[in-house]
Amino acid sequence: MPKITYIEPNGNESVVNVPEGWTLMQGATSNGIDGIEAEGGGSCSCATCHCYV
Repeated sequence: MPKITYIEPNGNESVVNVPEGWTLMQGATSNGIDGIEAEGGGSCSCATCHCYV
């Protein structure tokens, strides 16, 4: 299972396991990562789930 490091806007880092086939948004919201609101459910309709890679 891939490990993803999320860096929150406040600088906190969280390393979480994200199942293959999941999006970065799903991994963040499923693990309580702050900063990704995902109001549109990841459908690219509102820009609250964008991130920098």
